[in-house]
Amino acid sequence: ENQIPLPEIIDQPLWNKKGDFLIFSGGKENNGHRNIWGVSLQPSLLDENDLKKLKQLLKDKTKPVGKPKVLLADIKTIIEKNVLPLTHKTAWAKDGKRFCFAAKEKLGDKHNNIYIANIMNQEYKLITKGMNKIMPLWSPEEEKLLYVSKTDSYTYFKISNYDGTNAHELDLNNKKDREMFPLWNASESKVIYIKNNKFIIMNANATNQQVLSKKSFTPSPYWLTAEKKKVLLEYTDSGNIWRIFTINTDGKNNKEIFKQVCEGFTQPKWSYDGKAIAVGVNYGSEGCIYRLDKDGKFQTKIYTTRHTIKDIEWSPDSGKIAFLVKKQDVNELWVVNK
Repeated sequence: ENQIPLPEIIDQPLWNKKGDFLIFSGGKENNGHRNIWGVSLQPSLLDENDLKKLKQLLKDKTKPVGKPKVLLADIKTIIEKNVLPLTHKTAWAKDGKRFCFAAKEKLGDKHNNIYIANIMNQEYKLITKGMNKIMPLWSPEEEKLLYVSKTDSYTYFKISNYDGTNAHELDLNNKKDREMFPLWNASESKVIYIKNNKFIIMNANATNQQVLSKKSFTPSPYWLTAEKKKVLLEYTDSGNIWRIFTINTDGKNNKEIFKQVCEGFTQPKWSYDGKAIAVGVNYGSEGCIYRLDKDGKFQTKIYTTRHTIKDIEWSPDSGKIAFLVKKQDVNELWVVNK
């Protein structure tokens, strides 16, 4: 009777633990804006008239095959944000009342962050801040979420003491870093100094001044400060940095547990016994699967391939991992022990 403008594109539906509520993300386009839809399947929400209609429908033998046989108690948009697709059943907490998702706060925002929603009090809250927080899942014990962050590639200069200690990215806003300049190369034919808050490199006779970059940087076994202290300086191109974090459900104790410079992660998955996390890592030239403890310790590469790993999933007893490997136009299904 009341037409609901349903989404044209929908992602996989996810049941809560009790089986009385279903959520899915959907929108108008494959790569476009999505909302989260909720379907309540609690029989108690059906009034007597609805139940009579349902019984008549099920008894009506004149209806051709394919006609609706189930009356939904409720279906509607429950999160009106630009959300990312929901990816796995453990987006739900075990209590069947809460789920997590990644979304942009406003339509014009560039970055996603992590939210927790509660279907009982019909509220949701933001638990992360920053750039590119995606792929949240609930831990089996319910006390934490895991999520992924992505930092786009950038270039920087790494400096350390000559013995390799105190290695860090050069920061012009750091007083100790600024006080090291000018730096001379080992032969003292080149000098690097700071001008207008930029690194400049030039010849020792003050000719050929250039902004310090991968192209202008001159390799040297070490560099010298004004006090003739030796330091190591290297140009670094980071690539894309992908990380896995865990965070308490109140947004506290945000902890990085895994980090790779790569082209992308699959959705990391908790083992169902809550002891481990598995993730597919794709480097472009190869893909691999890592298994790590829930706190990030004992990181182990358990499978490597020259191809792309697409999806992974734990067996119910947490003893094996199944995954897809994409070889040109063919997907292969593999299983390995944990």
